[in-house]
Amino acid sequence: MTIKAVETVRKIRDALYEKTKNMTAEEQIAFYKAEAKKLETKRASRKKDTGK
Repeated sequence: MTIKAVETVRKIRDALYEKTKNMTAEEQIAFYKAEAKKLETKRASRKKDTGK
């Protein structure tokens, strides 16, 4: 199995660009803070489920 890391990173980067291209700097900061909060909530939920 070949991992296509460059292609994967490009897809992620391009998708984020499309979501944020018309945002002000303040809107981008709020966007990334909200995304980070979602990931932290998801991580905490998994940690609780696995007991680690």
